[in-house]
Amino acid sequence: MKKIKIILAILFISLTFASLSFFYSNESQEEDDTSPNYQYQIDSPRVITYNNGDKRWDITANQILIPKDEDKKKETEVILKDIQKGELFNKGEVEYTLDAEEIVYFKGSKDIKLKGNIRLDKVDGEEIRTEKLDWLDKRKEFVTDNDVKVTLDDGELFAKKMRMDVENDIIDFSGNVEMEFELKGVGSDED
Repeated sequence: MKKIKIILAILFISLTFASLSFFYSNESQEEDDTSPNYQYQIDSPRVITYNNGDKRWDITANQILIPKDEDKKKETEVILKDIQKGELFNKGEVEYTLDAEEIVYFKGSKDIKLKGNIRLDKVDGEEIRTEKLDWLDKRKEFVTDNDVKVTLDDGELFAKKMRMDVENDIIDFSGNVEMEFELKGVGSDED
C-alpha cells in the first residue's frame, strides 16, 4: 500500500510539472507571436498632443505600438490601433471627433495618417467618411486622395479627393464631385 501511495505521488508531481511546463511554453510562444515588429506594445493608451500650448489631439485607443529601434524607417512612428475616442481641438474647443481603425503619428513632423473606416464628425453636424486621411500639421489640413462621403443636414456630397483647412474652415473637394439634395417645397407634404 505504501508503494502505491509513493508511485501515485510521483505520478501526480510529474503530471503537474509537465502541465505547467506546457502552459508556460505556450504562453511565451503566444507573446512572441503577437508583436514581433514592435519594441513596445501598450494597451488602453491615451495620447494628447499640443500646438503652441493649446491642446490639438486627444486620442484614446486600445493599443499603441512603437516600432523596434533597428527599423530605421519607422523609428519616428507611433501607431495607435482601434481608436475608441478621438478629438481634434481648434482654438481650445473640440471641433471634430474621430473614429478610425489605425492612426500612425510621426513624431518629428507631427503629421498623422488615419487608416480604415474613418469617420470625422464636426461638432456642428457634418460627417466625413473615407478609408485614408492624412493630417498635415504644418498646414493644419486634412488631405485625402480616396473616395470621400460627406453627410450634411440637407444631403450628401461625394468626391474623389478632399483638402480641408481646419483653422480657416475651408474644404476643397475635387474629382467627380456629386451632391444629392433633399428638396422641400411649399406645396409639399414634407416638413
